[in-house]
Amino acid sequence: MNYPFRLGRMAIRCPRCGHREFKPFVDAAGRILDPTCGRCNRELKCGYFLPPSRLPHRPRQAAAPAATILPPPHYIDPAMVQQSMQRTDATDPLARWFGRHFGADTARWVFDAYRVGVSRLYGGSPVFWLTDGWQRTRSGKIMAYGPDARRRRTEGRPAVTYVHSLLPDATGYNYRSCLFGAHLRSANRHASVLLVESEKTALYLACCLHRRGMLLRRYIPMATGGCACTCTTEALRDPHHRFHELAGAPLVMLPDADATDKWAERREGFARVCASVRLIDLRTLARTPTDDIMDIILRRHTPPPLSITEKTS
Repeated sequence: MNYPFRLGRMAIRCPRCGHREFKPFVDAAGRILDPTCGRCNRELKCGYFLPPSRLPHRPRQAAAPAATILPPPHYIDPAMVQQSMQRTDATDPLARWFGRHFGADTARWVFDAYRVGVSRLYGGSPVFWLTDGWQRTRSGKIMAYGPDARRRRTEGRPAVTYVHSLLPDATGYNYRSCLFGAHLRSANRHASVLLVESEKTALYLACCLHRRGMLLRRYIPMATGGCACTCTTEALRDPHHRFHELAGAPLVMLPDADATDKWAERREGFARVCASVRLIDLRTLARTPTDDIMDIILRRHTPPPLSITEKTS
């Protein structure tokens, strides 16, 4: 019997770390199997995972169809997205930082292409709109940044807020994530995908490629938004799956230092659906085991050797 994770934004408290980042398994009626049965979203800092097969007394239920069809996601009003795009970089510290490093024209072009808006939350923070291959926006990820382009702590608010959780009907919103930048591949099917964890890293690589005239034409950086990176052929039969846009694409995986082994284990799953798969290990350039790509880039003052001057085969 295959049990899915509970859909939507609601998570419960993790039995190991205590953070409200735990996604439980549910039965066909949507009932939680057991409050200890599921996966913690904090994969590196906690890593708790208990599948239904390891429950001591797994509940019995009627057999379900072999293929579970998940409901389609809900979408954000396009007018809300467009309104957030009418930003002034003076209120967005991340946009100002990119403007200083790459020039205002390059930064603005890339931010517009990737649909990065600005929110009044946290006093003016970027909104990384998550738009799928059908050009429909599933949600927006709001994060607070300081003038040095590093995430800053916010008093009394979570470090990350999703736009759909702020809607009046948030409890009934069916959120299904997609890759940041997924909407760009629909018009550039021949381009290779550079898959990274952070939205900020994707934007940085996009600015570097834009300067070289290779953005969209040859490469599209996309971000998973975290270290979770599991891809199966069964999952990709779902047109709304978060990795659906990677099917048939030449893929270059660029994990942060502490997620390299985990992504290497997942590479085989992507190889079944992608035209080709390469994984670049940046740990030799890292100073600490937790260095992310941006740590390496900013320390070297140049992008890491990603071999992006030659076509990925």
